[in-house]
Amino acid sequence: MTMTMEKNMRKAKRTIRRFLREQKALAATEFALALPFLLTLYLGFAQLARVDAYHSRVGDTASTINDLVAKLPQVGTAQLDAVMLAGAAIAGSIGPQIQVQVIGVSVDDQGDATVLWSRGRNATPPAAGLPYDLPDSLTNEAGFIVVTKSEYNYDWSPTKFAPMPPVNIKYNYYHVPRSSDITDCVGCNT
Repeated sequence: MTMTMEKNMRKAKRTIRRFLREQKALAATEFALALPFLLTLYLGFAQLARVDAYHSRVGDTASTINDLVAKLPQVGTAQLDAVMLAGAAIAGSIGPQIQVQVIGVSVDDQGDATVLWSRGRNATPPAAGLPYDLPDSLTNEAGFIVVTKSEYNYDWSPTKFAPMPPVNIKYNYYHVPRSSDITDCVGCNT
């Protein structure tokens, strides 16, 4: 019996030595250990790249809409809706989900800002007559400012089993009217 045990021990030692010398087995083991980490890293960077692209699209949408509205001395609701639709088209595949608000804000001599008119797409804009919170640098002198706000909530959960909070992407753009002192909106909630 001891002879059989010794033989089995020698066989086991030879097998272990052969396994340790075999580079393919070592490489396979290392790969199996590193694969989950590398996949997680790859997928994480892919999601970050997507968030960055969406960030640019939401910003471009707000900037374009604001620029177009600020060029006009007067807009109507249909014209404003068309501009917001064109802005959403810039965003590509996420365009239908982007929330956009275009707000005409008047600033008085005391620096108090008030909503004169507003229009929204996939969002409820503030009602006319309500105070509006502008950055301090924009309330230094009386005038009119066109504000465009765009927002997109990106749900980046890889699966329903690993829920992640959505990434909220927001942009606010401010322009003074270019062709007149005020951009009036005919038919907006005034």
